[in-house]
Amino acid sequence: MKTLKIENTTRLPREVYYQCIWTVKDLRRIETLAARLVDRSSFADDEIVLFMDETGGMQRIEVLEEAARKRECIHAALEVVPEEYREAIIENIVDLRLYDDNAHSNTYKKWKQRFIYELAGKLNLY
Repeated sequence: MKTLKIENTTRLPREVYYQCIWTVKDLRRIETLAARLVDRSSFADDEIVLFMDETGGMQRIEVLEEAARKRECIHAALEVVPEEYREAIIENIVDLRLYDDNAHSNTYKKWKQRFIYELAGKLNLY
């Protein structure tokens, strides 16, 4: 299994790295799903609760809860990145946008690696 080196001491399996990348790429949909989450305590335990989305599809409450969990993990993992780099890193992953000129690309790459490693930990992938 090929691994990606992070911070000279820690190695993240390639598969885990790409799971994190695709989770971040899915951020817009995750945000939309998580916004629809309602308090589950208002439903009985044996009820199956579904929510209609804008495309007419039905979503189980478990899907919405998982989206909210992933959103929280992404935002928590971003806390290790200095604020001036956060938006550019997310835009680079989601929209493949080039980094800003306010720092060297190696700086962005270093913080992106730290973010991905932290996200993998928050998502319990390693």
